[in-house]
Amino acid sequence: MVPAIEPAACLATAWQVTPDLGLRMVTMSGVLVLAGWSDAQRFFPGKRAFFWLNMVLATWIAATTAEHAAVDPACKVTIALVSWPAILLQPPLWTIFLYQYVRSETQGVPRRRAIVIGTVVVLLSLVALSNGLHGRFYGPGSSLGAPVLGIQRMQYDYGPMFYVAASWGYGWLIAATSIVVQAIRQSTPEDRTQWITFLVMMVVPWSANVAYIMFGMRLLGGDPTPMGFAVALLGFGWLIRNSSLFKVVPMSRRLLFTALPDPVLVLDSVDRVMDCNVAGHRLASRDMPADSRWPIGQSSADRSLTF
Repeated sequence: MVPAIEPAACLATAWQVTPDLGLRMVTMSGVLVLAGWSDAQRFFPGKRAFFWLNMVLATWIAATTAEHAAVDPACKVTIALVSWPAILLQPPLWTIFLYQYVRSETQGVPRRRAIVIGTVVVLLSLVALSNGLHGRFYGPGSSLGAPVLGIQRMQYDYGPMFYVAASWGYGWLIAATSIVVQAIRQSTPEDRTQWITFLVMMVVPWSANVAYIMFGMRLLGGDPTPMGFAVALLGFGWLIRNSSLFKVVPMSRRLLFTALPDPVLVLDSVDRVMDCNVAGHRLASRDMPADSRWPIGQSSADRSLTF
């Protein structure tokens, strides 16, 4: 069969509970919670891209969940095809968020660049949505495969345009990875853990996706990519819990903060010292190593410090 969009098939199909349903629902809920949390925060570089990144991820996970739960193969391929706009938007949103956050960009995406990205996404989406006319995205070899854990899954015959779309996504992935690697190299030791965690969060879901597409590896009979996003959520949660994500200063500001020759203390609302540069350490105590951090949470009143 050549996969084509048949909305009526999804109205008539039966639905089944898949072994990975719980994992997918937890992952999707976590992504939505993270999107809502980030939207409620004060402005930070890349905030808008990060919000929409999470919304797009939730849409993609919801689509794959519905595809696996549908019994009718015509409904499965319909859901798979209509989910491609979200899949195509995700990689550039990852990269835009990381670029803006690392470089402390407060401006949106330049109009010309946004037009180029939007044009490519629209064109590739149209190719996917019109697959029934040409079969160049998913070919005629697409069919229901043998049951896995009692559930039949689609086996797609990838056409040339599918690999064009995959190249689009992985090209953005390479760009995003290079941004984070550069941040790791240029960051101060206290910020390096954040960027390494960013890198792990990026690599895990995409590695799972490559393993699924290229080698047919499955998790509980389905696409292992949601498990990769679950790992990414754990990484974000760890950063949030440790007051690192969005609260540490992005790389360019951090480097400027570190290099300032004048003492600088960062206080919270109750006058606890949340950060201090090298000059501040030297002024606070000659015995304190210049490259150490001021004890987080210590009140400025606990030390004799006069400016």
